[in-house]
Amino acid sequence: MWHRLVGGFTATHLWPLVLTGLGREYADRPWESGELEPVAVTDVDALHPGAVLAAGWADGLVPMGPDPYVEHLRPFGAEFPGLAPPLSPTGDPATVAADALGMWGRGRIGLVACNRPADAIASIGWLGAINSRTPAQVSAVLRTWEDRFGVVLAGLGFATMTLLVPRPPEEESVALSVAAEIASLCPDVLAQDGPVDGFGYEAGGTIAGLARLLVGRTSWTLWWD
Repeated sequence: MWHRLVGGFTATHLWPLVLTGLGREYADRPWESGELEPVAVTDVDALHPGAVLAAGWADGLVPMGPDPYVEHLRPFGAEFPGLAPPLSPTGDPATVAADALGMWGRGRIGLVACNRPADAIASIGWLGAINSRTPAQVSAVLRTWEDRFGVVLAGLGFATMTLLVPRPPEEESVALSVAAEIASLCPDVLAQDGPVDGFGYEAGGTIAGLARLLVGRTSWTLWWD
């Protein structure tokens, strides 16, 4: 169903998302509980994704102080390394296996009126990342990931996001700068107390560990505490 709706997007301008709630006990959150704050697409237009990520690096990954601890960020340091180069433009998001969409339990399809998948976050006002980034900031970053990496937003939970990656990094050296961007948007992917099927445990809490996991990986599951 998701694949068929993606195929019709150019005609309908309705982007399909697999939606899940906050576990069985709070399955209505946030989709039926009203915990959404839509913002105008012009708010996304006003943001530079590099600046959003640089701010996330500084306030989410680098401890405060004159000599901050940055060993978990190696080979980078206290300064955000900048946007990663584009990945090879091959593949089509709709051809990626959709089994990743079931990672967070039973879901339902939601249709979002938007001009591109990245803008769905702002259009519905998804607040899952609000402890670190606003809906407009998340959409701004997803726009540049769409353009440079071919990444496509496919699923949302209360505070989780599933992205399909039709052309993942093929080498760790390439994946390092991509990992830096992911951690800048979603610092909790480096937290080892995260969900067992998230990046945290397997990545060992480091940028280098996360980069290793990104090689050849066709889906990213991000989560925010």
